[in-house]
Amino acid sequence: MKKTDYLSDVMHQGDLFRQFMSKSPVNLAMLDTGMNYLLASERWIQEMASGEGNLVGRNHYDVIKNQPAHWREAYERALTGHSEKFEQDIFIRPDGKLDWIRWEVSPWYNPSNTIGGVIIFVEMITQRKKVDEISNRLIEQRSRMAAKVETIEEERRNIARELHDGLGQLLTAAHLNLDLGEQNVHKNPDKAREDIRRAKELITTTIREVRNISQNLRPAVLDDFGLVPAIRNLCDEFYRTGTLDVQFSEYEMQDHYSPAIEIVVFRVCQEALNNIVRHAGASEASIDLYNRESHILIVIQDNGQGFEPARISQSGTGSGLINIKERVELLGGNIQIESQLNEGTEIIIEIPLKSVQDQPIV
Repeated sequence: MKKTDYLSDVMHQGDLFRQFMSKSPVNLAMLDTGMNYLLASERWIQEMASGEGNLVGRNHYDVIKNQPAHWREAYERALTGHSEKFEQDIFIRPDGKLDWIRWEVSPWYNPSNTIGGVIIFVEMITQRKKVDEISNRLIEQRSRMAAKVETIEEERRNIARELHDGLGQLLTAAHLNLDLGEQNVHKNPDKAREDIRRAKELITTTIREVRNISQNLRPAVLDDFGLVPAIRNLCDEFYRTGTLDVQFSEYEMQDHYSPAIEIVVFRVCQEALNNIVRHAGASEASIDLYNRESHILIVIQDNGQGFEPARISQSGTGSGLINIKERVELLGGNIQIESQLNEGTEIIIEIPLKSVQDQPIV
């Protein structure tokens, strides 16, 4: 091959490479060892350099200002022969807009096998990131809804069991005693009176059971006296039964809130105390309620054995705390759990006082 033909072929290949770089449908740039541009794709110019035009000869740090330290470190490592890859990173455009990117930087070599500079590839993944976030939120929502449905079904099963095993048996026994009383009313009046007395006792017990079931669905004290007396009564009940010494304090709480807020706050406190009794091994606990301008603040503490919050789903303590979290999030609230082994647990909950009429009462 003649020298002129060889040079022409080299120039042609160089022109093809420049066209390839320029027309590449991705963000691609080639820089020398001083981080000055040799080539850049049109897409790079538009998306990375805000359409500044020809970049050849310009310094990379002048074109894209305020680059993070780990970018510079990646370039420096590439200039020593290493390739670097970042699956997720944030790119701040000159106008302040944030984009998620995936990017790579690799060295390129001269014919003499010395490093001539770096090639940087960038892929914009903002839309993909948004889709992933939406997908993750939907998965989380489905998981919450499934857990909520399971909780409702479990409560329904419990009520059905109480109606069948409790009220059903009591009413059946009362009915039998009344039948016996009717049969004995003439031939054995004393026995008839005893049968009727037993039936009355069974009916009295049935009424008490109905009240207990009603109390579990929505405590009457909430409607009759309000949230604070209901929580105080709850704490006193734990103390009276000797299961837990609970100190209760409230600060500027109102007499009444919306039914949805009242039942959630009550159930959260009830679930937390039951959880402490079942799992914490605590002798003392406290509940503090604060009425803030925009929310109710609940602080629940115990002196129990503590646990690792990150592992609650792997232990027996998980279901109670998960139920609390679901109830709080149902009203758009936040929950924070602080716990260490042998140092007790603190649960901090914020429930917004915004309108919740459309939320179901649980």
